[in-house]
Amino acid sequence: MWARLKEGDKALVADDSMPTGNRIVSGYPPKYAAFAELLVQIHTGDIELLPALKTSWESGRVAGLRARGGYELSIETAG
Repeated sequence: MWARLKEGDKALVADDSMPTGNRIVSGYPPKYAAFAELLVQIHTGDIELLPALKTSWESGRVAGLRARGGYELSIETAG
């Protein structure tokens, strides 16, 4: 919910054990499905990149993220 509201810091307060530095693959519990909402949102037809990043995340990358409409995204940011 917090990720969808673009509150990245609040989104991970409840469980700050999101996997980082590893691929997120099938087999993780369903709660990790919300992780993508931190990185990309597409609710109005426009793709919004990095809408709810946690402020302490200064750099990172993601590859193979899929968005509605058949898009596949790779994002890299450096702090």
